[in-house]
Amino acid sequence: MSEQMDFTKLPYKYDPKGRHEYGIHPDLHILLCDLAIKLPKIAYESSGVTLDRRRDGSTHNNRVIGEVIVYNNEEKIGKISIQQDYVDGKYINVYQLDSPRIQQQRGMRNRKKTKHYKIALRSALDAFKEYPPDEVAKTMVTDTSYRMSNLRQNANNLVQSCVNTTVVAASVLEYLAEVQDNGPQAFPPIIIDPKWRDHLATYKIVDSVFRAWENRTGMLVKLLPSGVMTVVDLTIGEVVMVTSNTYDLPVEYQEKLAILKIMETNQAIEGMGVKVEDTHIPHIYMTAGAIETTC
Repeated sequence: MSEQMDFTKLPYKYDPKGRHEYGIHPDLHILLCDLAIKLPKIAYESSGVTLDRRRDGSTHNNRVIGEVIVYNNEEKIGKISIQQDYVDGKYINVYQLDSPRIQQQRGMRNRKKTKHYKIALRSALDAFKEYPPDEVAKTMVTDTSYRMSNLRQNANNLVQSCVNTTVVAASVLEYLAEVQDNGPQAFPPIIIDPKWRDHLATYKIVDSVFRAWENRTGMLVKLLPSGVMTVVDLTIGEVVMVTSNTYDLPVEYQEKLAILKIMETNQAIEGMGVKVEDTHIPHIYMTAGAIETTC
């Protein structure tokens, strides 16, 4: 039985908060050991401490690790935790699983709770198993679509905020009178933010990249910390390669990727693309076509 396995031999990363000083909840220990055997690519990181309550409710000051983050190939894919429910005068341990895959299967809910070990293990295997390529592509596109929409909306909000809609009509009329009498002049800050041109220019760039994204042209790259890239061709909606070499990409995307990798997150470049982040994993969208250069 894996119950006897030493937890320190699991693929386990201690976090910087010193939680490694605690032991791990025995029920969680068993589940993680069995899960690591069946899914050898996963790793864990402690993320929460709980009390190991006895059935009579006593704790004996026994604080233990009760929650871990689950990783697969450096990417955060969910959480597993032990919760204590008080039922019929006693505490029972309940497994709780959090995963985007559970969310896909159960509508808006992204977690599952059960007191039965076998159900918890079966659910964890289903939730944390490696995604097939078609599901990887679908998930990457779905997550990036959400962030692209937010990026465009935020840029639009900045433009709208430039106009002071609460300013009284008299201020506007005074400005118009000055223009009529003395010719063109800058908008007074009380009416329009002096940075309105900068915000408008940013919106136009973001909108251009967003429209290219909506047309599903170009390529989408998920970049792991190790440098491994999963590349999706948006025209066909499929993973076309997994590589760590930029030069494996088509020539017209190599320079775009090199530039966008070092750009700030959410800083769109017209005719090139943008880098967004999903749970600290960069997703880089590159528009189709060669980079336009001017002499």
